[in-house]
Amino acid sequence: MAELPSWITPNAKLVYVSRSSGKEMDVVVKRISNSQKAVCLLFGKNEMLVPFSQILEKNPLKLRDLEEVEDEMEKFFEATEGKWFDKAENLDPKVRLGNDKGKFAFQGPTAPPMMEIQSSPESEPEERRPKKAKLAEDGIPPLQDLRDKGSKKKGRKEAKEKETQAKEPKTSKEKEKSKPKEKDAKREKEKVKKSKKGE
Repeated sequence: MAELPSWITPNAKLVYVSRSSGKEMDVVVKRISNSQKAVCLLFGKNEMLVPFSQILEKNPLKLRDLEEVEDEMEKFFEATEGKWFDKAENLDPKVRLGNDKGKFAFQGPTAPPMMEIQSSPESEPEERRPKKAKLAEDGIPPLQDLRDKGSKKKGRKEAKEKETQAKEPKTSKEKEKSKPKEKDAKREKEKVKKSKKGE
């Protein structure tokens, strides 16, 4: 398949020549669709699809005349002449603004005063103090107090564990250990009963 001319690209400004009337119109290439095999052109606000086959046979599109392009560029520069370049000289820092100085000054709300913030205050050397004194100033109890509280908690935990063990049913090993004691207790009761009967 033959390729389209290299100057047919998206956003290219071209001229469309009508086959029926021969009238020339300025167009802009909006997109080139390979799936539809067509070029989408914009005539002002209207769109038109021109198939690749039509472009490759008798191309209705052509480049704009160089003179027209140059004329357009001249019109643009004439329109901008005296509008921004002359004022740009006043913006040069080497040039004094004089009476116009107030026009360029910022006239919005003032910024709040800047505060110096140090990201790591511990980097500064502090006076030598015992750690206990520093902790006391910060409201942190000394380590010994924490240890004492920990031992109280341990005592509570141990008491709870003993209570739960007393409530829990005995394991088979514990039952076996307690059986001889129970047997001894039964024997003693029987002896006591016999001795009472014998009296």
